[in-house]
Amino acid sequence: MIYKSEEKSQEYVAPILGNGTVCIQADYEGCMADERRTDKISCNPSMRIWRAGRRQYDNTLLPFGSFGHSFKNSKMLEKYSQQLDTQNALVKTKCEYNGGTEIESIVSVHHDFDLIMINRRIFCSQNLSYCFEYVTGNDKKDFWIDEITEYDDGIDIEYSAAKGQRGIISLFSDEKTAVHAGNGTFSLECDISQGEKEVTFYILFCDNITSKEYLKDSEEIKSRVKAEGYNAFIKRHVSQWKKYYSEGYAVTDDQELNAVYNTAQYHIKCYTTPWSVPVGLCDALWHGKYFAFDEFYMLMPLLSSNHMNAAYKIPHFRAEGLEKAIKRASSPHSVRQARYPWETLENGDEGASPGYWHDHVFHMACIAMAEYYYYKYTDDKNFLLKEGYPVIKACAMFYINHMLYETSDGHLKVSKCTDMERLGASVPNGYMTSCGIIKTIRIFCETAHILGLDEADKYLHLADRLYASLPNDGFKYIPHDGCADTSIGLMGGTYPFDIMDKNNTLQKNGIKSYLSQENAKGNMYAVGSGACPWYKVWKAIVLGRLGKADEAYCAIKDAANNTGNFKEMYEINDLETGTIFRPWFGTASGMFIQAVNEMLVRSEDGILYIGAALPKKIKAFSFKLAAYGGIVVEAEIYDNRIKTLRLTSKIKKGCVDVAVRKHLISDEINGEKLREHGEEYYLIRCAITEE
Repeated sequence: MIYKSEEKSQEYVAPILGNGTVCIQADYEGCMADERRTDKISCNPSMRIWRAGRRQYDNTLLPFGSFGHSFKNSKMLEKYSQQLDTQNALVKTKCEYNGGTEIESIVSVHHDFDLIMINRRIFCSQNLSYCFEYVTGNDKKDFWIDEITEYDDGIDIEYSAAKGQRGIISLFSDEKTAVHAGNGTFSLECDISQGEKEVTFYILFCDNITSKEYLKDSEEIKSRVKAEGYNAFIKRHVSQWKKYYSEGYAVTDDQELNAVYNTAQYHIKCYTTPWSVPVGLCDALWHGKYFAFDEFYMLMPLLSSNHMNAAYKIPHFRAEGLEKAIKRASSPHSVRQARYPWETLENGDEGASPGYWHDHVFHMACIAMAEYYYYKYTDDKNFLLKEGYPVIKACAMFYINHMLYETSDGHLKVSKCTDMERLGASVPNGYMTSCGIIKTIRIFCETAHILGLDEADKYLHLADRLYASLPNDGFKYIPHDGCADTSIGLMGGTYPFDIMDKNNTLQKNGIKSYLSQENAKGNMYAVGSGACPWYKVWKAIVLGRLGKADEAYCAIKDAANNTGNFKEMYEINDLETGTIFRPWFGTASGMFIQAVNEMLVRSEDGILYIGAALPKKIKAFSFKLAAYGGIVVEAEIYDNRIKTLRLTSKIKKGCVDVAVRKHLISDEINGEKLREHGEEYYLIRCAITEE
């Protein structure tokens, strides 16, 4: 993933760097310049330093400035290249300027600290005065500089900000520099003699949101950096990312697919905050607020990729916000029922601006499913009892008490609400919402039984009645009662809500009705043409679950071909009409990972399926992915034959049934061959070994 000055095939968007708290974009000079940004991309992130959970009075993210550089004897950029190294979480740039100056940069956001590291290797044919610059870029409404302290190799900027925030920004270098400060602009200047010199600049953030001892923390981290040096810190950073990636992975013989998959995995980790996972960490991506609907599309890839610590943040965040959600929907005279915000802030409050999106309710089904699937993957009954089940129950009770009504002819239906936004507000008996409610009631009953409770049994019939009333025209499911339009939401019964039998004719015909108009109805908004990237991978997941491996793979490839210069996903990237929205869109990346993971491993009805949505043209692949019940599946396949298949678990013992695609069967599989399982699979009993 290298972008070069002579390659202009796609509108340039700078790659992201992040550790879940700090998120930046570094351009092809290893800086954060605004002037090179394109006007063709709608909702393009501002080139600013963003920090999760640091908000202005209006609940937008508080920007923390940007950095750049300048030369005293002005230089013109002539040629450049930029590489996003997703495995090591680095951006590397190489720039050639007139006058014989070259600068190679490595920019990173440290894995463990809110520390931006800018390493420059400068080659110059004559003496050069080089200036590293940082600009706060804030007004005095939400951010105030309280005190500036200058020292030999850096500057400390103590500040106050909206909502009681206090912190310190430290700029420093591993070389002695001339320090300049004033009017929100700060610089570290050093003289470079003719030849080559390496110098590293650092921007460190510490504040009272992370620690009451933030001033002490800042001094300790600075001391460590100066004592240990850049090489030690970058080595630790790289090793932490390597450790994360070792938890789970997938590699196929399709290199294009691998590149997009790797960027997506990197992308989601950059956005995994101490609270949960937003769609993005910048102004253009809803200011890092948390959408429960989109959270689910980030949770599933984290779970299936065996990133359990990261995945836990999502259901835990919703459990932490349960009492506020209950208070929002309950009174002393009603049952405890929860209504979560559409856009949630870190403290559990609503962060959305006014609009008909407030009338969505299907996002709470995604919250209930997040608790449920975290339990399914981990088999952690203690979590289910203390965190998961209370959330599931409260969401179910809101639906049961607030959203269902009985018609005069005895049908049970869902009240008017905003279903898919493209269909407008206040639609009757919305299909997506109905599927979400059915799923929520079913998992309410299932988890109650797991915990030995019977309080949910009396509600199960409501799910059955609602299923019978799903909107249809006698031939196919439709988006809502009386709707003549079609929608991607008609795939919702298969994914994400998974309530449909694969042979349900109404569902099959509903999906066909959308696919037949995909190019006209396939964007998130009524703009452009074709289907947006995350709709393409949504389609891939659904087709894979329906057993259409070749079609699912084509949909994944279609999405992969719709990425940017660094294989990043967009909300919409319609190059044909120039309709381009929101680069580095987390939802699309999450769903892409999930589509690939499900192509390789899927848990269903107590059986592990290997290669469930895998086309036969993929002849070699390997993976380490998670399955239900705390099981990790590792496999290596060459020439369409499984060479190794290993199941491990920290908590589970015994054996499990594994359904393997027949064309992958080999004598080297470790397990007892049982029998055929449908037309495509052979069933094998495999032992689980201790991890």
